[in-house]
Amino acid sequence: MKRRDDLAFRQEMKFRNKLVEYLTDWVMGTSHQIAPPSSADAAILTNTSLIFRDLDQACMEAVAALLRGLPLQPEESDRGDLMDAKSALFLKYFTLFMNLLNDCIDSSEAEKEMNNTPLLPPRPRMAAGKLTALRNATILAMSNLLGANIDSGLMHSIDLGYNPDLQTRAAFMEVLTQILQQGTEFDTLAETVLADRFEQLVQLVTMISDKGELPIAMALANVVTTSQMDELARVLVTLFDAKHLLSPLLWNMFYREVEVSDCMQTLFRGNSLGSKIMAFCFKIYGASYLQIATRAPYSSTPG
Repeated sequence: MKRRDDLAFRQEMKFRNKLVEYLTDWVMGTSHQIAPPSSADAAILTNTSLIFRDLDQACMEAVAALLRGLPLQPEESDRGDLMDAKSALFLKYFTLFMNLLNDCIDSSEAEKEMNNTPLLPPRPRMAAGKLTALRNATILAMSNLLGANIDSGLMHSIDLGYNPDLQTRAAFMEVLTQILQQGTEFDTLAETVLADRFEQLVQLVTMISDKGELPIAMALANVVTTSQMDELARVLVTLFDAKHLLSPLLWNMFYREVEVSDCMQTLFRGNSLGSKIMAFCFKIYGASYLQIATRAPYSSTPG
């Protein structure tokens, strides 16, 4: 992630989501290795357990880096509501991280008990340092996960602040503190968040410059394919009419139509966006005029 500018991905968010999925699955498969040892092998910290602890730490450091600013994206095959799928994915990761924190706490307490037992040799200090590093990486991963998905994750995590276990509450306070230090936006928690986002999108599309130009609408007109012209024409007319900007839209589109026409005879006669916008406007606003214009001749015709 430190050298992300050196690589270009067409679907970076999807790629990062996949990496997080694979790494967390790896951690889930090895997390039992950091559980407190049984009494039979309490005095021995095997090389295998140290290796797995190093692996967990490396995975969590990578996951923490990947999750920074990463909105969760459920699989396209997931049916049903997108927010429900995103919420379930958040709960999966957050539960894994909490279990990892609890394992770190249990292992740390087990080490203290064994070091206080005179019949057992003290465990290596390196293990305690690795537990601290793993815990810090997990806290950072939880902070980045919640900070980038506050809309779908806050309800799952807020209960930890009222957990009867003091260490769990302390861990949640660390997560919340890091989120606040990162400057997480809480605007997405508003009930009108979807309506606000759509309104911002409409404002962007209907943006008009001081010279009366429509940069976004004209950019869409330049790149739209023939198969999508009808749909784009309906969208533009609907949006600009709702904003009382239909006249600037027609002016810009007709001006563009004149510019791209080869001669006068082909003006508004081709399969162009300008002609489709004009036809759609006539269909909506010309119906009453046609009724008035044709009513008199037809009504005067003998039955």
